Amino acid sequence: MTVQNHIAPKPVFNKTARSGSNPIVVLLFILFLASCLTYLLDSGSYQRADGLVVAGSYQVIEKDRSLRHVFGSVADATAGEAQPVGVVDVLLAIPAGLQRGGGLIFMVLIIGGMFGILNQSGAVDAGLERLLSAVKGNIYGLVIFLMTMFALGSTFLGLASEYLLIIPLMVELARRLGMSNLIGLAILTVAVKVGYLSSITNPLPLTIAQPLLGLPIFSGAGMRTLFFFIFFVFSVSFSCC
Repeated sequence: MTVQNHIAPKPVFNKTARSGSNPIVVLLFILFLASCLTYLLDSGSYQRADGLVVAGSYQVIEKDRSLRHVFGSVADATAGEAQPVGVVDVLLAIPAGLQRGGGLIFMVLIIGGMFGILNQSGAVDAGLERLLSAVKGNIYGLVIFLMTMFALGSTFLGLASEYLLIIPLMVELARRLGMSNLIGLAILTVAVKVGYLSSITNPLPLTIAQPLLGLPIFSGAGMRTLFFFIFFVFSVSFSCC
């Protein structure tokens, strides 16, 4: 088996072909659907003690579901009462969400522009050619190695959004090998999720969740290591098969 036998020619995109749904339209639809559900679903509240929800403390809050709130705002609701989300709240949620996720949005924009520059300069093609030549046709070994590196970075250091730049590279790698784009996405995302779920020493969830339960930080690492290997074997089998 040689690398050349698995390198597929670059696809020729048909500009007249029907493209997928615009992500902005999808996000707006989700926002609209969520606002409509506030008219159908009950609102409630929990009592908390030391940051934890008190069992059996859930109470339904009275809600006025009349359509007069369509152009209102939840800020006008009286204390102890719930109100459906109106058009004003939906519109205000967009800039509020952009402000809260500004760091991630900025990083995605920078990463997208960086990848576009690298792709146009030919650096991506040259790098992939060098990588495929280095493995000498051992494609499955390459997949296992990449997934191992991604999973270790996630489970030990909590890396996740930092891998955003790698997604287009993995998709392009899978395309060059004649595989589905979904395989390229799975090589990264499945490995990262496996590492994050096990979180052997991931400081992000462990330093928050374990103190809430009264457990020593990083305790139970042996059990999480066992689950990491189990999850990783299944993830590699899924991605390679």
